[in-house]
Order: sequence, then structure tokens, then C-alpha cells
Amino acid sequence: MDWQWLGVLLLSGIISNVAAEPYYTIIAPKVVRPDSEYHVAASTTGISIPSTIYIELTGELDTGKILNVSRTIVVEPYSTKILQLNIGETTPGKYKLTARGLSGITFFKSKDVEYVHKSYSVFIQTDRAIYKPGHKVMFRCLVLDSRLRPSIVGPTDVYIIDGDGNRIKQWIRPPVAHGIFSSELELSVSPVLGNWKIVANVGDQTFEKAFEVAEYVLPNFEVTIDSPKHSTFKESKVTATIYAKYTYGKPVKGEATITAFPDIFSGVIQPIFQQPVRKVVPIDGKVTVDFDIRSELRLTDEYDRPIMIDAVVEETLTSRRQNTSIQVMLHKHKYTMELIKTSEYFKPGLKYTAFLKLAYHDGSPVQDTKNSVLIAHGYTYNQSAYTRSTRMLDEHGMVQLDFYPPKSKDNISYPLNIEAQYLNLHEWFPSTNQATSLSNEYIQAILKTEKPMVNINVEIEVNSTTPLKYISYEVLGRGDILHAGSKYVQDKYTTSFDFLATYVMAPTAHVIVYYVRTDGEVIADSLDVELTGTLQNFVDLKVTPGEVEPGDDVNLMISAKPNSYIGLLGVDQRSILLKSGNDISHEQVYKELQSYDRAEVSPYADSFFGRPLWRPGSGTADDIFQKTGVVILTNGYVHENFALRSEIPDGRITGSPHGVSTLRPDLGPPVTHRLATRPPLAGPYAFSRIPPPVWNKPRVFLMHDILNTWVFTNFSSGHTGQTELRRKVPDSITSWVLTAFSLNDAHGLGLIEESRKLKVFRPFFVSVDLPYSVIRGEIVAIQIAVFNYLNKDLTAEVLLKNEGQFDFAEVSNEVNDAPKLELYRTKKVDVKANSGSSVSFMIIPRELGYIDIKVTANSVLAGDSVEHKLLVNAEGETQYKNKAVFLDLRNVDHAETNITIDIPNNAVPDSETIHISAVGDILGPSITNLANLIRMPFGCGEQNMLNFVPNIVVLDYLKNTNQLTQAVQSKALKYLDIGYQQELTYRHRDGSFSAFGKSDPNGSTWLTAFVAKSFKQAAQYIAVEDRIIDEALKWLSDNQSPNGSFPEVGKVSHRDMQGGAAKGLALTAYTLITFLENQDSIEKYRNTINKAVDYIVRNIEELNDTYALSLCAYALNLAKHPFETSAFNYLESKAMTQQGLKWWSKPIPADDKNPHYALPRSVDVEMTSYALLSYLRRNLLPDAIPVMKWLVKQRNPEGGFASTQDTVIGLQALAKLAEKLSRDIRSVPIVFKHEGGQGYMNINSGNSMILQKHILPKKTRHVNITASGKGFALVQVSYQYNLNVTGAWPLFTLDPQVDKNSNANHLQLSICSGFVPTKEANESNMAVMEVSLPSGFTVDRDSLPSLEISSHVKRVETKNGDTMVVLYFDKMIQQEYCPTVSAFRVHKVAKQKPVPVSIYDYYDSSRRARVFYEPIKTTLCDLCEGEDCEDICVSKPGKQKDNVTMSAASRVFSCIFAIYPFFVLLFAL
Repeated sequence: MDWQWLGVLLLSGIISNVAAEPYYTIIAPKVVRPDSEYHVAASTTGISIPSTIYIELTGELDTGKILNVSRTIVVEPYSTKILQLNIGETTPGKYKLTARGLSGITFFKSKDVEYVHKSYSVFIQTDRAIYKPGHKVMFRCLVLDSRLRPSIVGPTDVYIIDGDGNRIKQWIRPPVAHGIFSSELELSVSPVLGNWKIVANVGDQTFEKAFEVAEYVLPNFEVTIDSPKHSTFKESKVTATIYAKYTYGKPVKGEATITAFPDIFSGVIQPIFQQPVRKVVPIDGKVTVDFDIRSELRLTDEYDRPIMIDAVVEETLTSRRQNTSIQVMLHKHKYTMELIKTSEYFKPGLKYTAFLKLAYHDGSPVQDTKNSVLIAHGYTYNQSAYTRSTRMLDEHGMVQLDFYPPKSKDNISYPLNIEAQYLNLHEWFPSTNQATSLSNEYIQAILKTEKPMVNINVEIEVNSTTPLKYISYEVLGRGDILHAGSKYVQDKYTTSFDFLATYVMAPTAHVIVYYVRTDGEVIADSLDVELTGTLQNFVDLKVTPGEVEPGDDVNLMISAKPNSYIGLLGVDQRSILLKSGNDISHEQVYKELQSYDRAEVSPYADSFFGRPLWRPGSGTADDIFQKTGVVILTNGYVHENFALRSEIPDGRITGSPHGVSTLRPDLGPPVTHRLATRPPLAGPYAFSRIPPPVWNKPRVFLMHDILNTWVFTNFSSGHTGQTELRRKVPDSITSWVLTAFSLNDAHGLGLIEESRKLKVFRPFFVSVDLPYSVIRGEIVAIQIAVFNYLNKDLTAEVLLKNEGQFDFAEVSNEVNDAPKLELYRTKKVDVKANSGSSVSFMIIPRELGYIDIKVTANSVLAGDSVEHKLLVNAEGETQYKNKAVFLDLRNVDHAETNITIDIPNNAVPDSETIHISAVGDILGPSITNLANLIRMPFGCGEQNMLNFVPNIVVLDYLKNTNQLTQAVQSKALKYLDIGYQQELTYRHRDGSFSAFGKSDPNGSTWLTAFVAKSFKQAAQYIAVEDRIIDEALKWLSDNQSPNGSFPEVGKVSHRDMQGGAAKGLALTAYTLITFLENQDSIEKYRNTINKAVDYIVRNIEELNDTYALSLCAYALNLAKHPFETSAFNYLESKAMTQQGLKWWSKPIPADDKNPHYALPRSVDVEMTSYALLSYLRRNLLPDAIPVMKWLVKQRNPEGGFASTQDTVIGLQALAKLAEKLSRDIRSVPIVFKHEGGQGYMNINSGNSMILQKHILPKKTRHVNITASGKGFALVQVSYQYNLNVTGAWPLFTLDPQVDKNSNANHLQLSICSGFVPTKEANESNMAVMEVSLPSGFTVDRDSLPSLEISSHVKRVETKNGDTMVVLYFDKMIQQEYCPTVSAFRVHKVAKQKPVPVSIYDYYDSSRRARVFYEPIKTTLCDLCEGEDCEDICVSKPGKQKDNVTMSAASRVFSCIFAIYPFFVLLFAL
């Protein structure tokens, strides 16, 4: 150190003799951040005494306040000192750095600096990147400071936005543990598809993570194309091999159509249309075709050309199609050549390094030890004067080029030109210009340390074109100066210094070196030092064993720094192959840390193995400071002009990006012309340019379904830093990818270096492919596949066990049909190594319900057995009935009632089931069945509210009666979340809602009012965006008529409510209720409310519609209008009473014999519920009991009513009443007697919420119920039976016809239906048609989109594993609509029973129709294989001995042979 000072004193002495001018330089970061340290480096030269320098940072904030931080520092001559300013909480504004020399050297200078708010880093991790509807999105949000440690400040809020920009779920100030907030969201079954986002706000910064929600489309069978991704014109042919196989490995027989066409890069905007080249060839598992590049594809020009190859395979049996496509790139050369520079400019007199990189088109390096690369370069445009040399490639396909550019005498700059040739590829690279300085002197920093790492000293060498007296340097990391110094040099051309690399410098330390010449010019250079070991924490994961069988246990050993929080994620490898980007990657952390930096980033950061050296800014001294992210205050001269030469030879393109050749011989002018092909799975028109794809929803095409996330857990690494977990792997064959991160307060974040893979595999196993359900008495072929992944061929004995639930079918028995009981059957099958074989057994199910299918396969080396359940239904269509009674023992001590069970004589034998249940709470049945309150499907915007409103009713009720348990609350909140996101899919841009969302021309007054009212009620339980409610209310208010009524501006789907009858009073009252129940908005919409109330009062006098009256009376009561008593009395006069019950009803036509009128009618339930609400608002509790007793009788066994609107309002009324009933239940013993004996149930305060259920014998027809004790009980007898006859009294015409082009494997069904007019109406409300498909058939999903745009169908859904199609219609009129449903046979079933098609009015249960149809008859001979067929079948024409196995497009299990290097198999749990 003394020597150093001696040098400085000498230097001062020498310089003072020359009477040099003193210079100061102050270097500071260009950016100020809140809550951070700001370091400034100051140095002086040309002076012999210490200087006192005052430094101040001031900010005029946008808020009007002033920020001021300042410090004074003493700087010795020829040295550099760092001064620290602490920046506290601050906000945006104009910031300025000012420096004053107070003594020694005096000066005053200031410069503007930028304010950047970024002071936190947030990483959001999701468990996958693409979800399908109904999936659960799991995520973790890590909130860290700029040093990657858990932040003290948590997020102000985190929310999820769907594909339409609606806020689906929100967490305000969520709880954060160790800087992590972890949560989940369950997606609804049909959410808004598209790109969703998780958004986190921390301070004023917003962080987002995107994920995709799309339909998963699974193939009918697998089609893959094997072809090289890149090829060259020289190869003359493009070859493609098409593979087609079923999920269980059998080859597909059929016809393949392979089409190839170039995606045209063309110089003319309107290219000449070129017909695709098409080849049609037979396929049996695989076929190879080739296309001649010159003669068939007609490609002669040698520009880069993408070729699309599209293959469609049509299976012979069912004519089902499956397609896939790939792109092949054709290139002129096999490789690419790139020049990678270490800086934009070279410095005369100092070494300049660049790299030449040769790679194949897929990015892999060219490795060639025989052929050399010819390189020519020169500092001139005269190519004949270039210096030529030859070099060999290293193992990375690189050549390091070192140039020593001469120093020109007259300071004129010449560019460096480089060209290179390897074999037949010749490239010219853009010129590299010379750096400039006034004195033509330069310095250059060079990294001497081999692999710079954090916590190790880094050595920097500095070379100069003139002898150095001293140098100063600064080291920056993440935008701040972290180290600085000066060094005395005794007139040498070269010197060096070192510094300790710290975590805060990572990932890139920026080094600035400079000195000030005696004439005042600042000569500088900069260098980026890439540091490894960016993260202070670490996490490691050991999985033992590395390969297991399905269902086995594995040990996970996780190590990290002690007391770290660990986040572990384990997902199916296929989800990552589909789309990645969900996890936190090293790359992401690197980029996040880099974002604190204001330096220029190397343009080659991504194209290099490792990261290359890069000098940000090298043209001039000013360029160096600018691009390293600092400001410099000095009285020296910082050179900043560019001496650019203008003499560029003609024909050269200038200004092209780094290293890309200015003349690419292999790339034509880039105008792309794409042929408009339809998306995959486009059916018969796979290549036609015409019909635009109907299906515009985001879809992803998978070969196999993706398993749910296996591990998503958080835990601590403990004080030893090691944790061991034992987990069972799911019972499926796949590979799991495991990743982890760690986080603790001292060491911050750690990431696993690379993910671990766990392979789940079984070398020999069986899988069974079963239909969703069959009907008793049908014959079903049980298809069994045996897979052998051992490396020798095996013969397996397959055994199917029978426990008396089915019979084995015999071809010879088809005649007399009296099978004998066999306990098992066996078959032998040969299975080749690494392949699969299948066998089938034919059975006739005899028992109803789930029957056991037990299969065992044994061979000499291995065996396996599986057990599955097959659902067997009774013939016909199920009818559901419920009879409920309310036993009131509050004032009496004994109650008795009799219930008759009416099962018609023509019911299907043995199809009946009878239950009796009791509960001590009116809402008891509803609370247990929140997910399925009604039997009807609910696919439209109004019906979906059934998933929503009852949850609010139940939560309110249980909260108000202090009975809310954690279990019920979390279940109800989950349904609320799902119902909310689902409802938003029916929203229009203007804020209104309608039954089928955007496919309706405009919003519906009724639904918008319903949604606004319900969302407001839900807002106390879940996050509902205020904007959604406000925009709905505004839309309603804007659509109010001048006379005060609210007309229906959308489609009418519930006539009693929306129809124009009774001057639209019902809908006006309904909408008014929405405004009145929305307390916050009453003042805002006071005028709207008053106009509506006046309209009702003006028109109620002559009102003859009881339905409208019940709504008006309730609305006037809410509005506290003086007329409400008159309205209530008028309503009271219309009531009907009988045997202690009271209700209101829509009149039934006098002579109408329709038996369906006996069913509970939705309209009656609705009006009676509104009347009950009015009673309760008037505190008429005793009068309300008879009304409640009638309502209870109308309920279904699940605790709902017939439809949606009646269920919603009925439950609301019953809940309000139940709150008021005294909960004084001591004990109510119940005895029930029936023909087969008797049973007991006891209700007391401990079990009053629990639904007690007993099964009664099938023959029961009368039940006598007696109850005693104190309290009340709700007893219901529910029963069901099947009818296989056409429905009586149809109010719709219904005619299902199997089309002529159907066959045993393909069903085309046209269903014509219309409304039968009655005295009441000429058209129906919204109608729903349910089409059951014959056993073994599933709907052709590709045909559904076209159904949705045809014959008035508003929505199409499928149920029961695609074996039932549900069609929604706005309404049915007299004129018939005839939709066509298309289905394929995917399981072999013979002697299929007739199946029903039914249609009903959604809001009026008396209007319905049911008709059965039969598929094309199949016999045992159509099912049997090989020896099963016996001689009877062989004699039949057209029956082959070796019957082609049916495709099993089973969604349940699947298996891949060729796609991945390992075999992925997935079979039913």
C-alpha cells in the first residue's frame, strides 16, 4: 500500500511539474429505485491535495413533494471513493444528481437520472401451462426483493382473469408464508376458453403469469408422420412414413390420403395457386410415400421452403377419420454459418476477437475434423487485398478469430470485412466499424479468470495503445456500483486488477475501466463478466427407485439450506411436452435479475453455449458509459461522435442485424403465402379451402390424455436441511417430471439444477376396454389387451371370471338361448416381445347395477390381473317420483300419514328402487345435494345459476342459524366459484347476460336481472367484480321503457315470466326486485325504481295473472309502497286450499286429461314461493306453515324442484321460513311400516341436519309412517322405475329415424320434432331434447359443431361418456326441426335394445314426449372372433373368419409405441 501511495505522490509530483489541469470524474447509476442503496464513485486526477466533494440527489415527485438525500466525501488524488446514499420510500418524479467540489478541486455539475419503481421480483408458478375445462389450477406466487430473498411486503392483491378479461377470483392481501402465497382455482366444465392470467400486485408493480384453457381433443386412433424436420433440395425427394394404430396397439386398416404442398415464400404478393400433391394409398398400420421435389412439388428455385405434409387415415370399418400434419423445411445448404462478435466496434492497435459458428438447421453444432473453413478478411472493400487463412472447427462447431487491426496514421477509420467458406456454403458478413476517439488512443479490458464464479476473485487485464500512468475502474451489478478503485501504473502498456465477485453482482457484472489524459480526454472501455452461481440457496432431489410399477411407493429425498421453504412439483411428462413455461426456470430468474440492470444486453445471449464475452457500447467513450447504465459528471472530454463512412459499394445491404449475412443466397424475398387449410380433425373436408372451421374455440390435439398433477406440496427442509417424503405413484403408466425450489430468509431462492424423471412402468399387463354402460340382456364383447414389454415372445392364458352376474354367450345358443352357468372361461393368446395382442369374451349381463369384470392373464414369465365394473341398466327410460310430508310435532305429540307408491303395471320388471328418508331440517335434502338439485341438464345461462344461488341460500341459512360447518362452507364456496366463472361465459360486451351468451343476438332482461341480483348476494362470500354488477344494472336501466316497464329485449325462454301477457308485469316486478335488493345502488337508480313501481301500481287493478300478481305483491312489499296491502289481499283471494295445504296455481284447461298435470308444476312452485316470501315479510308465520307443507310436497328427492327458477326461489322461501321455525327438537322417533315389515328412524338435535335413508323392498306399495315426540320432521318416500313404451299424452311430435346410410358400425339418426299447440300456447318455452345412443356407440364429436349451427339448436352437450347427446332449443313451434346426430360403434354389443329419445319443456313439466328407436340389428356373428364363431357364422356371406377388431377409441386407457423413446401407457385405475 505504501508503494502505491509512493506512486501516487510521484505521479502528483510529475504532473504538477507539467502544470496539468486537475480533473474530476463522478460516476453514478442511471437509475434510482425506492427502498434501495444508491452508490456514487468519485475520483480526481492532476491534483496533489485531497478534495472534498458534496453529492446530492434531489427528486421533484409527481405528488408535489421533494426528495433530498446528500453526503460529503473526501477523495485523495488519483484514487476512487464510493459514497452511499440511502433512498427510502419514494415515488415517480424528476430526479437529478448534483456534485460540488468544495475544496481541493472546485466545480458544480448536475445530470438527470431516471426513476424506476422496480424493487421487487415476483415469480408465479403454475402446475401446468394448459388446462382443460374442469381441471384445477394450482399456483404459487413468490414475492422476493431484488436480492431474491422473501420480501417483507406481501401482494396487495392476487387475481385470476379469464380469456375475456373478467376477474374470476380474487384474494385481497392474501396470507404470505416465507414470501409465498399458494392457492388454487377449480375451472368450471365450460369456462371461457383462451389465455387466462394470474396477476399479482406488489407495491405499484404488477406481475402476470399466463396459462391457457383449451378443450383437449383425443384421437379416435393414433396417426403419426415420421419425416426428417429439415432436408435439402439436393436430396430430390421428401419421404414420409405414416403410422396408424389403435390405442391398444393394433394396426388400423384403411385408406391414407397424404397431401404435400409448399408454404410459399414468394416475391410476388399474389402467388400462382398451386394444387397440393395428393396420394391415396391403402394402409395397414403403416405406409411410406415420397414426393419428388422437382417434378411433383415443382420446386426449382433454391430458396428456403417449408413443406406441409398432411395425412388423413380413414378406417375401413366405421369410416372414421383421423388426421395429423407436420412441416418439413427444405434448405439449399445443410448448415448455417454465423459470425458472433465480442463488441460492435474494433479498436485500432488492440486485439479484436470474433467467433464463427457452424450449425445444422436444428441448432446442433457441425463437428468436422476433415474439412477446414476458409476465412478472408481485410480493412478495405477491395476483396483482392484480403488476407486469407484456413482454420478447423472445434467440438462446438466454432472457430475463434483474433484480429490485430493496425492503427492508422491519419485517424481515418476503415471497416473490418470478413467472409468465410465451408464446403459449398459461402457467406459475407456485415462490416465491423472502428471505434473512434479524438486522440486515436484506446484501452481494452480483458477477462483473465477462466470461469468467473460468485465468491471468487475475478482478474481483469487492461491493455492500452499508449503507456498508462494510472487507471480507474468501477464494477456494477444489478444497476448499482458495488466496487470501485484506482491503480497506479508505471508507464506500462498493460496492467491488471482483481475484485471479489459477490451475489449482488450476479448474473452479469459490468466492469468500466478508464483514465483521463492530460489533455482531458476520457479514454474508456467496458466488459461484461458472466458469473455462475447466481443463487445463494440450492435444492436437490433424489428419487429412489428411479423406475417403479404403477401404485408403488417412492422415496423423495430433498436437501436445501437449513430451514428453507421447499415447493415441490410433480407432473405428467406429457403436460410439459404439450406446453411448458409453467415452472420457474433458471432462465427466468436470470432475465428477472437482468431487468434490474440498465446495461445493453449481448445480442448473442441465446445463441451461444454458455454466454460469450460482450462489451456493451464500444464505439466511443460516451457510448461505453451510456450502455453500461451509468451517468458521468466530469470536466474532462467524453468523446461521442461517430465517424461513419458513407462510401458503401452498390448492391450491399447495410444495417443488417448482428452477424446475419447481408446477402443470403439461400433465402428468397420473404413474402409468406399460407394456404387456408382447416384445422386437424376437420372431417371429410380436410383439404377443401372452402367451409371455414365451425369450431373456433381453442383446442389442443393430444395423442393421450394427461394425468392430473401428482405432487404440488410445500414443506420445510428442517434444521438439518434434509427432508424425506414417501409417496405412492398413481396407478398409471407414464413418466413423472419433478422439480423443486427452495427459499429462506438468509439465502433467498434456490432452484433445482435440472428436473428429475420418474418412470412408471410395468413390463407385462392387461387392460380392459368397457363401454360406459349396457342394457340387461344385450350381448357385449369384453375386449382385453395383453401387453408384453419383456424382450421375448410369450403365450398368455387369459381368464375371465364370472360370479353369476352374467352368462357367457355361445353362437350355437343363439337358437335356444338357455345358457348354462360357467364360472370362468379362458383363451390363449400369443404376444410378441414389445407389443400387444387382444382377445375378447362375449357375455350377456343378467344383473342390474354394476357387475364385476375380473380378468387374469398368466404366462411363464409374468402375470397380471385387473378388476373393473360395468354398468348394466334396465331397458327403457327411468321415471323418478317423490312423495314428501312435513310432520309437525311442535304442538301435538303424535302424527301419522300413509303414502302410496304408484308403479304402473307396464313398468320394466325389476327396475324399481324405493327409498324412505327423514331429516329434521326443511333444507336438509338440499344441503346434501348442492351439486345435483335437479335431474335436468343445466347448460344455459339461466340454468347455470342453479350451480350458484342455492349455495348462497344454504350459506345464509346455516350462518343465521349457527349451524355452518367448515365442510359445508368449503363445498358451497367451491360451487360458488365454479358457478361464477361459468356464468361469465354467458356475458355480452355491453354488460348484459343471455341464455346462450354471445351466440344470442343480444342480452336478456330477465337473465341480466337474475344474475345482477344473485351476484350481489354472492359478493359477501366470493370476490365478485363490482364492474360486472354495475354494468348489468346500467344496461337494465337503459332498457327501461318510458312507461316504467322492463320489456324483454332478448329471447323468451320462460313465457310466464318473460311473455308479454299481463302487460309484462311479471318481468317488470322481477327486474324491480333486483334493483330493490341491491342496497348500494338504490340512490343511484332511484328514478328507475320509482318509474317501475308506478307502472305496477297503475296496472295491478285489472291483473288476472296469478303468477305476475305474486311477483308484484312481493316487489311492492320490498319497495314499502302503500298499495302493497291491497296487492297482498288480492293475492290472498286467489289462493287454493285443501287438507291443510295452501298454494297458488295457474289454471288448468277444464277438459284437459293430460296426466302430466299431476306432476309438480314449476310455475305453481314459483308463485307459491313468492307468496310465502310475502307472508314472511309480513310476519305471518302460522299462516305460512300450510304453504310450506305444499311446497315440500312438490320437491324432488334431491331437495330441488322440477326446474331451475322454481328451485332457486323455492329454496329461498323455504330457507327464510326455516330460519324462523323454532329449532327446539328434543327427539322425534319415526316408525315406518310396509308390506315387508317395519323400520325405525330417530331425529334429535344432534342429527337433525343428517339425511337418514333406508331402502325398501321392491314389492312395497304402501307405507304407514307414525311419529311422536317434540319438534318436526320431513319424511320422503322416493322411488324410480323404467318404462320402455312411448310416452303418453305427448305435447311434442317426435320421430327418430335411422338413416339409410347407417350400418352396424356407423349410426346416422335424424330426429324430427315440433310442438303440439294447446289452448294455452302455440309454442313452448326453452326445450331440451335428450338422445340416448345404443349400447356400444358414442357420438361423433366432430359432427357436434355443425349441429350447433343448424336447425335452431342453441347448444349441444354430451353426457355419460358421450353416449347421450343433449340439444337445447330456444323454443319449439308447430313446424318441425330435424337435427341429425352421428355416432360410431366403439365397443362391440349385439342384440341391442331400443333406446329412448325424449323432449320436454324446461319450464313446464306437463309438456313432454318420449319415443324409442332401434339401431341396425347386430347378432353374435358380428361380434365373434376366430374359433368363437363356429361353423354357423362362417357360412354366412360376408363374414370373414379373421374378423377385423373394432377400434376401441377408449378414453380410458391408451398406449404409445413410437412417439416417445419410452413407452407411455395409461390405463384405467
